[in-house]
Amino acid sequence: MHILYSIRSRLIFSYSFAAMILLTIVVALLYWVTVSEIARHVSLSNFVTHERKLFILIFTAGAFFAFLSASIATGLGLRRLDALTRTVEEISAHSLDQRVIVSSLPKDLRPLGKAFNQMLERIEDSFSRLKQLSDDLSHELNTPVTNLIMQTEILLALPDLSLRSREAITSNLEELQRLSSLIKNILFLARTDNTNQIEKFEVIAEKEISKICEYYQPICDEKQLIISIEGSAVLQFNPPMFTRLLTNIISNAVKYTPNQGKINILISQDDDKTQFTIKDNGIGIDENDLPYVSNRFYRSNLSRSLEKRGVGLGLAMAYSIVKLHQGEIHIESAINIGTEVKLMFSV
Repeated sequence: MHILYSIRSRLIFSYSFAAMILLTIVVALLYWVTVSEIARHVSLSNFVTHERKLFILIFTAGAFFAFLSASIATGLGLRRLDALTRTVEEISAHSLDQRVIVSSLPKDLRPLGKAFNQMLERIEDSFSRLKQLSDDLSHELNTPVTNLIMQTEILLALPDLSLRSREAITSNLEELQRLSSLIKNILFLARTDNTNQIEKFEVIAEKEISKICEYYQPICDEKQLIISIEGSAVLQFNPPMFTRLLTNIISNAVKYTPNQGKINILISQDDDKTQFTIKDNGIGIDENDLPYVSNRFYRSNLSRSLEKRGVGLGLAMAYSIVKLHQGEIHIESAINIGTEVKLMFSV
């Protein structure tokens, strides 16, 4: 919109300047005619004083009228352009099927409207092809990887394997499981990015979060981590996505919190919003990395050095789920102090 206002300002200035120039010429001509006809009957000093005041008055009134007229004319002329701008701003990845109504535009803007619609058609076609390719690749890759996992598990069950072979096959199995998880996560992101319609049901937050914490309890016991859950809330959410959202955040807290650390989960709800706060005293995130944690496959150098597993999709999925539910996510962190993640949703 700032571009539109810039155009509007330039047009108002141009119209006003042109009108004032024209007004100046007209008043100067009238002044010259008046001088030639009346100066002979009035003393020169009185005439110049009187006519100078009249000239300034007419010029000031004319300048104000020129500016007012230019503003009104510009506003009327750009009204259709305002509508075009609003239409363009409403178009997103989920509404690429929208088109500008060319017939409602002024004749001078119709070629622009047609060109914009043609560009949208090309983008929509490319976007659809890319989405289909992502879906096909994920499905095609998931089947052979699943088969390899099953065959590897069968091999591990053989009793006559040597210790070295068993270690090698176990390592392969871990990598295959990681690859399978990666494929499923990519497919999940592809689907959430290309939909804005989800089924929502009543979710009892503390109950679902308790299940997630129970799942990670063995790891917490091993690392001597303390997880506390406070508060309660009931909200409308897609249950599988709620579980995935909180699992991704809590798993990061468990993974990057050192032994004997603490993870606090606070649930609060009022008439306007529901908020989840997950706070740990782990390794933290560098302030230079914070703007990029929502990027897919992004991992900070610190996390790479401490944990080789994971590919940087956990927070990307969390951001995608939160956006799909019209919520907000805020992350505050400091190195060796800890990380605080806040999730906020309207009731």
